[in-house]
Amino acid sequence: MSPRSFFLLPFRAKRGICFFSKATRTADSSSPSLRGMTKLAAVLLVLCQLPLLRAQSPELPAGPVQAKLTTACTECHESRIIMQQRLSKGAWAKEVDKMIKWGALVDPADRDSFIEYLSTNFPPDKTPEQMPRVAAARKH
Repeated sequence: MSPRSFFLLPFRAKRGICFFSKATRTADSSSPSLRGMTKLAAVLLVLCQLPLLRAQSPELPAGPVQAKLTTACTECHESRIIMQQRLSKGAWAKEVDKMIKWGALVDPADRDSFIEYLSTNFPPDKTPEQMPRVAAARKH
């Protein structure tokens, strides 16, 4: 087998995906090694999707800016991060300003209502919510 024939290119066929060798350019879906490679590709595809299948982020408490805040904040992190915090109004203001500085898309007109919502729902005197542990999306 030449080095060029080792690399296989997929193409769509009427009954699924077949492979052909760059060197021979002939379809061959009956070869045991090709069936094994097809299975391996399917397994790899499923494994790549596992981070998307993890537990959903819990919903933030109802409120007038819940939807906007959820959209702005959960672009970068899960709502669990917010729900575990217990900060004063001043600390929430610093946190919101820090997130805006880091790139959170917050309309300047919504800043004060975000701070009010967060300080009302997650004040320092309220017991933090117990969140179930979730497996990390990526491994180092």
